[in-house]
Amino acid sequence: MKMLFNGCSWTYGYELVDYEKERFSYLIDPSAVNIAQPGASNDLICRETIKWIIENGNPDYVVVQWTFVDRREILLDNKDRTLYLNPVMVESSKEVRFQGMEWSVYQPLAKAYYEKVHSTKGSWSNYFKNMFLLQEFLENRNIQYEFFRVQPMDIIQRKSIEPWKKLCKNPYPQNF
Repeated sequence: MKMLFNGCSWTYGYELVDYEKERFSYLIDPSAVNIAQPGASNDLICRETIKWIIENGNPDYVVVQWTFVDRREILLDNKDRTLYLNPVMVESSKEVRFQGMEWSVYQPLAKAYYEKVHSTKGSWSNYFKNMFLLQEFLENRNIQYEFFRVQPMDIIQRKSIEPWKKLCKNPYPQNF
């Protein structure tokens, strides 16, 4: 059976000593493909899952772990790359390079986004839109799948984002 896993650092196995052999994708099937990336947004998870399948053919089963809804991304035209935004990093005092950018450049961009552009409603709408898009893509290709989430259920149930939430077959996947 050919299995594909995608998600953020939780699926990647970021804090494991030997993430290649300790993450759950390996424990389920050592030959499984795991394309998860630490810090991934739901946009990236959805897009890269579709891209992998188009480029490599249909797996038998796909497991997707959706991440926190406030992780967003901005596609940069002039650099042909993506700026990944995470609200935790806005408050961080670390002086590190992030995505090849000096922290002094990245942090003001992230702060500006979360202060002037970001909305909770928009983040939830985007979460359900990605879930619906990937659900339909997989079903149109007759690929079995399972979705998991890291966002707590009580937060998901309090949000009412239409119409995307209603279009998802299971808008409340099991917690990870």
